[in-house]
Amino acid sequence: MLSFGFLGLASVANGHSWIHCTDYRGDVGTYEQAQCFGHPRPKGGNFPDQQAFGQDRGHDTQNGVCQSTATNNAQFPTATYQRGQTVTLAWPSKNHVAAECTNPFIPDTSTKLFFTTDAAGTNPNPATFTQMPASFSDDPHVNGVIDFKGFQNCPNFCEKTDKSLCTGTFNVPANMADGTYTFQWSWVFNNGAAPYVSCFEATVSGTATAPAPTNPPINNGPAPTPKPTTADEAFCGGESDQCDGAMFGGSSCCQSGLQCFRQSTWYSSCLPTCPSDWECSETATCATKGEQCVGMHHEGATCCSSGTCFKNSGYYSQCRDNCPSTWECASNANGYAFGMGDGGVSLGAGALIVFLILVTAAFGVLYGRCWERKWVAKAEAERQHSGSTDLQKMGESLNTLQLTEVKKPRRSTLTMPKVDQKSKPSGAPPRPPARKAPPAVPAAARRPPAFRASEYVEEV
Repeated sequence: MLSFGFLGLASVANGHSWIHCTDYRGDVGTYEQAQCFGHPRPKGGNFPDQQAFGQDRGHDTQNGVCQSTATNNAQFPTATYQRGQTVTLAWPSKNHVAAECTNPFIPDTSTKLFFTTDAAGTNPNPATFTQMPASFSDDPHVNGVIDFKGFQNCPNFCEKTDKSLCTGTFNVPANMADGTYTFQWSWVFNNGAAPYVSCFEATVSGTATAPAPTNPPINNGPAPTPKPTTADEAFCGGESDQCDGAMFGGSSCCQSGLQCFRQSTWYSSCLPTCPSDWECSETATCATKGEQCVGMHHEGATCCSSGTCFKNSGYYSQCRDNCPSTWECASNANGYAFGMGDGGVSLGAGALIVFLILVTAAFGVLYGRCWERKWVAKAEAERQHSGSTDLQKMGESLNTLQLTEVKKPRRSTLTMPKVDQKSKPSGAPPRPPARKAPPAVPAAARRPPAFRASEYVEEV
């Protein structure tokens, strides 16, 4: 499947929920444990009310049959109804509500209530079940609308998306005979998927002529959480306390023996181990049929384990076998679309785009090879030309050198005396040259001239 995923602030985890209380008489905004007067069957010996509201200990069952064949005990008794009584059932939201903090396209295929007179403690034959009119089935949720109806009747959902209280009511028929009945709450989250069921027993006795009792049966509740052992640990979360989430501002640490496990972008909890259907689990898989796979505010799985991811709008796509006629994907010839903004792109247009990309890539490869060959040839020519020029210059240099060597050097005009190479130099200084005798002077020339008085004149 070819698709583009959209990142956002909200996510939708795999659908799962269960009936927590079968006769709830407390505030419908926040769960009050003391106001629970009836309990569903246990699963694995564990009752939902043994943990904090909404804490998953394997209570969800998605195989179309009861979660167990076990019976209740005195600590967690079954409910007792009266004809004409309005009974309130309570269950956790588990992140599956269309709201401002998620998106309008969180699915809620159906939520129904059935009853039978089959013996308690067994898995009743579905053919013996009769549907009981109830608020969540008579006025169901409308897909694409934030209406807080059906399963999604959870008024404080955005305050605690994983563990907010959801309720629904039904009236015990006036003609219902006294006796013990087995009830089955059935919720289908994804269209075409198996329902999540919770079975519980209730005894019908008498007609409601007075307000229901307010004192709950004895219920010791869950074991107390061990106290922190250090001062720093006192500020950390205990078991099932929230420790992270997109709108969470509390402490992100957990007490000793617990770890902060992620269920979705909006919720993480302090638990001993990671539940198998949370995002932290290594067993998490693609979205199943009927689950959201793409959307403007979707950060969950973007693949489908079965079916195809069909587009409803820019905010919601779902794993389905076919495209509904009112969805955006129906505008395509083949009924398939994958998200790209608000408009979507048909498979035909996508194939055309891929074809154009491949043609462009092939042209680019051919052009690149031609350009490469041309560049290599040019480089080779330049190299050869450069080599010829170098050889020519080298030849000119050799010629110049040869001419320089053949040309005779110019003789000096200075004349140096000959050196007697036979005589050996000595350490004594050389003798001065012999002096020539002056020429002989005649005797007459050596005589002084005779004195003449006439030549002497005394100056006065």
